[in-house]
Amino acid sequence: MAPFWQTLSWANLGTSTFVLFLIIISLNDLIMACLFRTIFYLSIIYALGNIGLAYGSFIEHSLISMISLGLIAFGTGGIKPCVAAFGGDQFLPGQEHLLKKFFALFYLSINIGSLSSSLLTPIFRSDVSCSVRGDCFPLAFGVPAILMIVAMIFLIIGKPLYRIIETSKQNVILSYVGCNFVGLRLVLSFANLI
Repeated sequence: MAPFWQTLSWANLGTSTFVLFLIIISLNDLIMACLFRTIFYLSIIYALGNIGLAYGSFIEHSLISMISLGLIAFGTGGIKPCVAAFGGDQFLPGQEHLLKKFFALFYLSINIGSLSSSLLTPIFRSDVSCSVRGDCFPLAFGVPAILMIVAMIFLIIGKPLYRIIETSKQNVILSYVGCNFVGLRLVLSFANLI
Protein backbone atom coordinates (compact mmCIF):
# COMPACT_ATOMS: atom_id res chain seq x y z
CA MET A 1 0.00 0.00 0.00
CA ALA A 2 1.33 3.43 -0.98
CA PRO A 3 2.10 6.01 1.71
CA PHE A 4 -0.50 8.70 2.22
CA TRP A 5 1.52 11.49 0.56
CA GLN A 6 1.87 9.44 -2.64
CA THR A 7 -1.90 9.15 -3.00
CA LEU A 8 -2.37 12.93 -3.05
CA SER A 9 -3.20 14.52 -6.38
CA TRP A 10 -4.31 17.93 -7.59
CA ALA A 11 -7.86 16.63 -7.97
CA ASN A 12 -7.92 15.46 -4.35
CA LEU A 13 -6.42 18.78 -3.25
CA GLY A 14 -9.13 20.71 -5.12
CA THR A 15 -11.89 18.60 -3.60
CA SER A 16 -10.35 18.96 -0.15
CA THR A 17 -10.12 22.74 -0.59
CA PHE A 18 -13.77 22.88 -1.67
CA VAL A 19 -14.99 20.78 1.29
CA LEU A 20 -12.76 22.59 3.80
CA PHE A 21 -14.10 25.94 2.69
CA LEU A 22 -17.67 24.64 2.84
CA ILE A 23 -17.02 23.87 6.50
CA ILE A 24 -15.37 27.24 7.13
CA ILE A 25 -18.03 29.28 5.35
CA SER A 26 -20.78 27.57 7.31
CA LEU A 27 -19.43 29.70 10.15
CA ASN A 28 -20.44 32.75 8.11
CA ASP A 29 -21.43 34.71 11.23
CA LEU A 30 -17.81 34.85 12.23
CA ILE A 31 -16.44 35.63 8.78
CA MET A 32 -18.42 38.40 7.11
CA ALA A 33 -21.68 38.71 9.03
CA CYS A 34 -23.66 39.15 5.81
CA LEU A 35 -24.55 36.68 3.07
CA PHE A 36 -24.46 39.38 0.37
CA ARG A 37 -20.88 40.38 1.20
CA THR A 38 -19.82 36.75 1.43
CA ILE A 39 -21.29 36.00 -2.00
CA PHE A 40 -19.85 39.17 -3.52
CA TYR A 41 -16.28 38.82 -2.27
CA LEU A 42 -16.07 35.11 -2.96
CA SER A 43 -17.52 35.68 -6.43
CA ILE A 44 -14.52 37.92 -7.10
CA ILE A 45 -12.18 35.12 -6.02
CA TYR A 46 -14.13 32.62 -8.15
CA ALA A 47 -14.05 34.94 -11.20
CA LEU A 48 -10.32 35.52 -10.77
CA GLY A 49 -9.85 31.75 -10.68
CA ASN A 50 -11.83 31.37 -13.91
CA ILE A 51 -9.86 34.15 -15.61
CA GLY A 52 -6.59 32.65 -14.39
CA LEU A 53 -7.58 29.21 -15.64
CA ALA A 54 -8.40 30.57 -19.09
CA TYR A 55 -5.10 32.50 -19.14
CA GLY A 56 -3.10 29.55 -17.79
CA SER A 57 -4.51 27.28 -20.49
CA PHE A 58 -3.73 29.90 -23.14
CA ILE A 59 -0.04 30.19 -22.22
CA GLU A 60 0.07 26.52 -21.17
CA HIS A 61 1.35 27.23 -17.67
CA SER A 62 0.38 24.48 -15.24
CA LEU A 63 1.22 26.40 -12.03
CA ILE A 64 -1.12 29.26 -12.98
CA SER A 65 -3.79 26.70 -13.82
CA MET A 66 -3.37 24.90 -10.48
CA ILE A 67 -3.50 28.12 -8.46
CA SER A 68 -6.58 29.13 -10.46
CA LEU A 69 -8.27 25.81 -9.71
CA GLY A 70 -7.57 26.43 -6.02
CA LEU A 71 -9.20 29.87 -6.27
CA ILE A 72 -12.21 28.33 -8.03
CA ALA A 73 -12.55 25.66 -5.32
CA PHE A 74 -12.18 28.29 -2.59
CA GLY A 75 -14.72 30.61 -4.22
CA THR A 76 -17.33 28.02 -5.11
CA GLY A 77 -17.02 26.38 -1.70
CA GLY A 78 -18.03 29.66 -0.14
CA ILE A 79 -20.65 30.77 -2.65
CA LYS A 80 -22.70 27.57 -2.91
CA PRO A 81 -23.94 27.32 0.69
CA CYS A 82 -24.76 31.03 0.80
CA VAL A 83 -26.71 31.54 -2.44
CA ALA A 84 -29.72 29.41 -1.49
CA ALA A 85 -29.86 30.94 2.00
CA PHE A 86 -29.60 34.45 0.55
CA GLY A 87 -32.43 33.67 -1.87
CA GLY A 88 -34.55 32.34 0.96
CA ASP A 89 -33.90 35.52 2.97
CA GLN A 90 -35.74 37.55 0.31
CA PHE A 91 -39.12 36.17 1.39
CA LEU A 92 -41.19 37.30 4.34
CA PRO A 93 -43.34 35.14 6.63
CA GLY A 94 -46.59 34.34 4.84
CA GLN A 95 -44.86 34.00 1.46
CA GLU A 96 -44.18 30.27 1.77
CA HIS A 97 -45.93 29.56 -1.55
CA LEU A 98 -43.52 31.98 -3.27
CA LEU A 99 -40.57 30.43 -1.46
CA LYS A 100 -41.48 27.00 -2.87
CA LYS A 101 -41.68 28.46 -6.38
CA PHE A 102 -38.35 30.24 -5.90
CA PHE A 103 -36.51 27.09 -4.89
CA ALA A 104 -38.10 25.10 -7.72
CA LEU A 105 -36.92 27.72 -10.25
CA PHE A 106 -33.57 28.11 -8.47
CA TYR A 107 -32.69 24.41 -8.73
CA LEU A 108 -34.16 24.18 -12.24
CA SER A 109 -31.85 26.98 -13.38
CA ILE A 110 -28.85 25.33 -11.70
CA ASN A 111 -29.57 22.06 -13.51
CA ILE A 112 -30.15 23.79 -16.86
CA GLY A 113 -26.84 25.62 -16.41
CA SER A 114 -25.07 22.39 -15.53
CA LEU A 115 -26.55 20.58 -18.51
CA SER A 116 -25.74 23.36 -20.96
CA SER A 117 -22.16 23.68 -19.69
CA SER A 118 -21.72 19.90 -19.94
CA LEU A 119 -22.86 20.07 -23.55
CA LEU A 120 -21.12 23.27 -24.66
CA THR A 121 -17.73 23.09 -22.90
CA PRO A 122 -16.52 20.03 -24.85
CA ILE A 123 -17.59 21.73 -28.09
CA PHE A 124 -15.70 24.91 -27.17
CA ARG A 125 -12.67 22.83 -26.21
CA SER A 126 -12.37 20.45 -29.12
CA ASP A 127 -14.40 21.72 -32.09
CA VAL A 128 -12.94 25.24 -32.03
CA SER A 129 -9.26 25.70 -32.78
CA CYS A 130 -7.47 28.68 -31.22
CA SER A 131 -4.07 27.17 -30.41
CA VAL A 132 -1.31 25.29 -32.15
CA ARG A 133 -2.54 22.15 -30.36
CA GLY A 134 -5.78 22.30 -32.36
CA ASP A 135 -8.05 22.80 -29.36
CA CYS A 136 -9.39 25.84 -27.51
CA PHE A 137 -9.17 25.38 -23.76
CA PRO A 138 -8.99 29.17 -23.26
CA LEU A 139 -12.47 29.49 -24.78
CA ALA A 140 -13.81 26.55 -22.76
CA PHE A 141 -12.54 28.18 -19.55
CA GLY A 142 -13.10 31.77 -20.68
CA VAL A 143 -16.85 31.46 -21.23
CA PRO A 144 -17.51 30.57 -17.55
CA ALA A 145 -15.26 33.49 -16.55
CA ILE A 146 -17.32 35.90 -18.66
CA LEU A 147 -20.59 34.46 -17.34
CA MET A 148 -19.37 34.83 -13.75
CA ILE A 149 -18.48 38.48 -14.35
CA VAL A 150 -21.95 39.05 -15.86
CA ALA A 151 -23.53 37.36 -12.82
CA MET A 152 -21.53 39.64 -10.50
CA ILE A 153 -22.74 42.69 -12.42
CA PHE A 154 -26.35 41.53 -11.96
CA LEU A 155 -25.67 40.93 -8.26
CA ILE A 156 -24.38 44.50 -7.86
CA ILE A 157 -27.19 46.05 -9.91
CA GLY A 158 -29.81 44.20 -7.87
CA LYS A 159 -28.36 45.14 -4.47
CA PRO A 160 -30.91 47.94 -3.78
CA LEU A 161 -33.72 45.41 -4.27
CA TYR A 162 -32.39 42.76 -1.88
CA ARG A 163 -33.33 42.21 1.73
CA ILE A 164 -29.87 42.13 3.29
CA ILE A 165 -30.04 40.62 6.75
CA GLU A 166 -27.10 41.26 9.03
CA THR A 167 -26.40 38.19 11.11
CA SER A 168 -26.32 38.27 14.88
CA LYS A 169 -23.23 39.53 16.62
CA GLN A 170 -23.36 36.55 18.98
CA ASN A 171 -20.45 34.16 18.61
CA VAL A 172 -21.98 30.99 17.18
CA ILE A 173 -18.98 28.82 18.02
CA LEU A 174 -19.03 29.76 21.70
CA SER A 175 -22.80 29.15 21.87
CA TYR A 176 -22.36 25.75 20.23
CA VAL A 177 -19.53 24.72 22.56
CA GLY A 178 -21.50 26.03 25.57
CA CYS A 179 -24.54 23.94 24.60
CA ASN A 180 -22.35 20.86 24.28
CA PHE A 181 -20.90 21.40 27.76
CA VAL A 182 -24.37 21.86 29.26
CA GLY A 183 -25.54 18.68 27.53
CA LEU A 184 -22.46 16.78 28.67
CA ARG A 185 -22.94 17.97 32.24
CA LEU A 186 -26.59 16.82 32.15
CA VAL A 187 -25.61 13.42 30.78
CA LEU A 188 -22.89 12.99 33.42
CA SER A 189 -25.19 14.08 36.25
CA PHE A 190 -27.85 11.66 34.98
CA ALA A 191 -25.24 8.87 34.82
CA ASN A 192 -24.32 9.50 38.47
CA LEU A 193 -27.98 9.05 39.50
CA ILE A 194 -28.15 5.54 38.07
